[in-house]
Amino acid sequence: MVMDEVPALTILRERKGLTQAALAVSAGIIKTYLNEIEKGKKPGSVDAIKKFAAALDVPMDVLAI
Repeated sequence: MVMDEVPALTILRERKGLTQAALAVSAGIIKTYLNEIEKGKKPGSVDAIKKFAAALDVPMDVLAI
């Protein structure tokens, strides 16, 4: 991931007015894992992407992590 590039996950989370903590709770994912995904330190698992998509009410393919 290019450092200047903001992940779709971050953009959608912010547009919905959610903090990382709020999205993590809603998706049932640990906040530190979400933070690492958003910073490009870890790839998101398929299971995590499914949970984030459901919590954000978007199709999975929108979250090209």
